[in-house]
Amino acid sequence: TGAAATSNVAVASVTGTSAAATATASTAASASGNLQTFTGALGGIAPPAVTAGGRGFVVANNDDFVNVAAALGRSCDVQHNQCANAANSGSQSVTVSDCDQQDTQCKAAAS
Repeated sequence: TGAAATSNVAVASVTGTSAAATATASTAASASGNLQTFTGALGGIAPPAVTAGGRGFVVANNDDFVNVAAALGRSCDVQHNQCANAANSGSQSVTVSDCDQQDTQCKAAAS
């Protein structure tokens, strides 16, 4: 597997987003063809894009899935793994617990 796309936008708090900001981000993500609407990005690590294609839905630089729920779940998993790797390496000022909380929020947004 290749490296997932990352964002240069760091989010200081997982819980500090407003409904308006989330709605705006969701609209922008949909307009670009990205079905992943979760925008949390601890340590600047955003979930990889999910787009239509392949067997149904493709997670950027990862795999394709027959249903969007599985693709969105994998996108969250990829983000969580990259976040945890950054936390464990000490290269980011986040903890694995922070990454776990973000993963829970990502998966809630996907359902």
